[in-house]
Amino acid sequence: MVFLAQASVFYSLKQSQSLGDTRQKFDVADVEGGKQISSLKKQVANAQERDAEETKHEWPPLTDQQISEWTKALAPSRGTTEVMHVIWAQDVEAKKLFRSLQKVGKAVGISVQNWGGSADGNKIEVRDLHGGVGKALVELFNKSGYPAVLQTQGAEWGTKSVEVYIPARPMQP
Repeated sequence: MVFLAQASVFYSLKQSQSLGDTRQKFDVADVEGGKQISSLKKQVANAQERDAEETKHEWPPLTDQQISEWTKALAPSRGTTEVMHVIWAQDVEAKKLFRSLQKVGKAVGISVQNWGGSADGNKIEVRDLHGGVGKALVELFNKSGYPAVLQTQGAEWGTKSVEVYIPARPMQP
């Protein structure tokens, strides 16, 4: 009987130590997990800060609604312009805007191509020798919140094309 009581006490002690070890392991895991969570939160905050900074400089894409509006507005010009050359410098963030212009172009039968180069000023400059599509583009850019001007001289690619020069985006306050 004494032996059973001693065995029971020993078993209880072992179980208690095992629980204590387990609790300690969980406490260590909680601390380590907390450090990892804290580190991940810092990384997310840094990424959000970088994204916010980049967004200040990036020309935003057209919305789906704007793409639809632009497509309807440019549809009557189908066939008058075959190519839209979109030009921006390496330090200008315009890829998303360019991609949305490609969607518009595809819908109205205009091949929208990226051409190397640069653009000065603080407005998107549309160059179009015949003025029709270019004028419509300038109106659409301005209506959509992108400052733009029309240039009817100096277009380099001919009468079946229009050129869109995208400068660095004016800084947002």
